[in-house]
Amino acid sequence: VQTFAAQTVTGAVSRNINGRISIGKVYFVFFNRLIVKDISIISDFRDQHLDSLAANFGYSDTLLAINKLSVTLSAKEFIKGNIKLNTVRINGGEFNLQTEWDKRTNLNRIFKIEKNKQKDTAASSLNLLANTLKISNFRFTMKNYLRFVPKGDSTVNFANLDVRDIYVDISDVHLKSDTLYAQVNNISGTDVSGLKLGTLKGKARACGKEAMVSDFYLADSYSVINSKYFYMKYSSPKDFSDFTGKVRMGLDFSDSYLSFRTVGKIAPSLEDSRMAYYLNGAVDGPVCSLKLMNFLVTSDSGDSFVEIDGRINGLPDVSRTMVVAQVKRSSMRFDDLSD
Repeated sequence: VQTFAAQTVTGAVSRNINGRISIGKVYFVFFNRLIVKDISIISDFRDQHLDSLAANFGYSDTLLAINKLSVTLSAKEFIKGNIKLNTVRINGGEFNLQTEWDKRTNLNRIFKIEKNKQKDTAASSLNLLANTLKISNFRFTMKNYLRFVPKGDSTVNFANLDVRDIYVDISDVHLKSDTLYAQVNNISGTDVSGLKLGTLKGKARACGKEAMVSDFYLADSYSVINSKYFYMKYSSPKDFSDFTGKVRMGLDFSDSYLSFRTVGKIAPSLEDSRMAYYLNGAVDGPVCSLKLMNFLVTSDSGDSFVEIDGRINGLPDVSRTMVVAQVKRSSMRFDDLSD
């Protein structure tokens, strides 16, 4: 009966979108725990253009798939008009965001999101809270055929992003007006290129045009980034399909350690370099045009340094990158230069 009722609701919702929402089994346990298996949002629409994208770029007809969703609810908060989820667990699944036409994604098409439709940002009378959100064994892909350039198997391709083995541990999730707040305890995952995000944590907030993490910490196998903040600003989420050109980032490095073995996964010409530097100072702008402010670069030995204000244009294509900088102070040791 539980499964039948849920399938009836999803069937009704499916009739209002350009796609099909389906679920497998639904279980209620002890009146406050809900388990749903085999959730999916799939597009049934086909045309010559989408068939070509599937054949040539590996596009999928699946927007979202979840193997198992488990939710525990607070009945006391629900009576107050709040939706409080004590624990949300997602085990296994994928989310595929794909640009299908210029500035239009499968998400826009399936949910009939109008290109210039204004969102109502008025505060809702219903509050959403969650003590814990945990995701394991998840996959995220983002494809943009308009900007696709072959990068090689060992290089991150932002037009063909494929992150697997995603693990998420988030607590204190709450929604105020149109802004989502959360404590990120850890996010990890591995891009198909081999770049592994070991740890990402901080205090996060996100809305329609900005995401920010304060007390930001990120580490992979070679580098450690500490920053007072990390933000991304964008006109809409679809700007992420042109991440290096349209998403404005900001960081305030504090005693961070950056290895070129990490950078080489984005800029392949540096892939074989073993250089590493300590970083302090602020960075602002999209990847293709980064502004540096009071930016202090110190050698791995600690004996050489340079502090600059300036701009880096052209990344991630190192062969076309130009640095324009004003050197405020510097000191170099010959051994560091020779390395």
